[in-house]
Amino acid sequence: MPGRVGVVDRPAAPPPAGPPADPWAAPSGRDRPGPGRPRRAAPPGPGIPVGRRRRVSGALLAAAAVIAPAAMLLGASAARPAGPVVALAPDGERVELVAGHAGVGDLAAALDRAGLPGVLVRDGSSWLLASTLVVRDGARLTVDGGELRLRSEPGTVVGLEAAGGAIDLTGGAVVTSWDPVAGGPDAQPADGRAWVLATGGALLRVDHATVRMLGYDAPGRSGLTWDAARGEVVGSTVTGNWHGLSALRTAPLLVRDAVIERSEHDGVRGRACSARGSARGSAPGAAPGARGGLVVERAVVRDNGGDGVAVGAGCGGSVVRDSRAQRNAGDGIAVRAGAGGAVVERNEAEGNGGAGIGVGRSSGTRVAGNLAYGNAAGIAVRDRAAAVVVDGNRLTANRGDGLRVTGGAAVAAARGNVADGNHRAGAYVDGAAATLGPGNELVGNDVGVWATATARRVRLTGNRVDGNALDLRIEGSSGGGEAGPDA
Repeated sequence: MPGRVGVVDRPAAPPPAGPPADPWAAPSGRDRPGPGRPRRAAPPGPGIPVGRRRRVSGALLAAAAVIAPAAMLLGASAARPAGPVVALAPDGERVELVAGHAGVGDLAAALDRAGLPGVLVRDGSSWLLASTLVVRDGARLTVDGGELRLRSEPGTVVGLEAAGGAIDLTGGAVVTSWDPVAGGPDAQPADGRAWVLATGGALLRVDHATVRMLGYDAPGRSGLTWDAARGEVVGSTVTGNWHGLSALRTAPLLVRDAVIERSEHDGVRGRACSARGSARGSAPGAAPGARGGLVVERAVVRDNGGDGVAVGAGCGGSVVRDSRAQRNAGDGIAVRAGAGGAVVERNEAEGNGGAGIGVGRSSGTRVAGNLAYGNAAGIAVRDRAAAVVVDGNRLTANRGDGLRVTGGAAVAAARGNVADGNHRAGAYVDGAAATLGPGNELVGNDVGVWATATARRVRLTGNRVDGNALDLRIEGSSGGGEAGPDA
């Protein structure tokens, strides 16, 4: 890798023997780089041979002796200084905000006083951050309005990280990757791209702000990431990230009144979310009664390269409600393996490449009051999902089935749904079990109810099934299909 001018990111600990595993490895083949994207040098990160490591700014190293005494103040019994205090990380490469509450201008002034004028440079209403900045426990950074650009170009990428501290992005602020040569956001994540991360019990709030074009394929650097941290995304727009936002081992992470769009892969991604929250408490503004680690309300997730919302393993009890999932390449809303007890209610899913709502190998998911149209399937229950309840949904004009139950899954109850105008079956059961009724209306589809010969058990009771090209298609007797006179 070519040498770098300026400050670069590298962890203080020795690099591991091999590349770190991605804890969010996608379960399907959808998560892959798009066609036609040029490849550049390998992403920066740990494990680079010593002889090829990137160079560190001489200005930073020269300033270490100046800043060290200020950092030592933190361990003294004397009162903390009133203003922000900056210091070099032990590796001499990252800059740390170790004490105080700073705005961007305050931070720039503190860096200037420390002999580091090139780390944060102003250009009109914009600021360019040329070094990874870490906000430590007890410190807080507020980006209120204006634009904060994170340097991101071949060989040089920087991050904004809260490691125990707090970061607030608010007041219409814009945080973006920035390629100084191209004069715009970094559109090439293949060689690494700037990121925002909260970890170690930190707080990251994105409140009426815009975050764009961040992240690449590396753990903790996929865009906006909470890892064992707290936070919220409220009234904000997140666009063009690798993953729009990712939650790992979080306290309840609230996403409300937000737009998550045009991500390379998933829009909102949760895994190993804590139902009990972190030791420091729940996310600010978390919805009353929120049981799980991910709460998505009144959000728009659209045009993402994977699933719109992906609730993953360990995010049991998560809630996705009153939101719109549109034109995502995968499922609009996906409850993946291990995300038991999720609630998906009152959402609109339209034009997605997969199902409007997909439920995988989990137990006790409730899907209620949703509208799904123009998807590959309206609702797809698959991969041995168990005890799924499907109530009061409208499944219309989907390219395949309205309700699709396959792969050893079991729908415990499907009641009060309307499946109409779908291009295949109103309800399709293959290699799975389903109780359909009472109160469903399956009308105007190619097939009203289709149970294949491998369906384990299909029970129909108290439904209206008429006006389809073929109302009932029950194949063979091994499936144990049951239907009364009114289906």
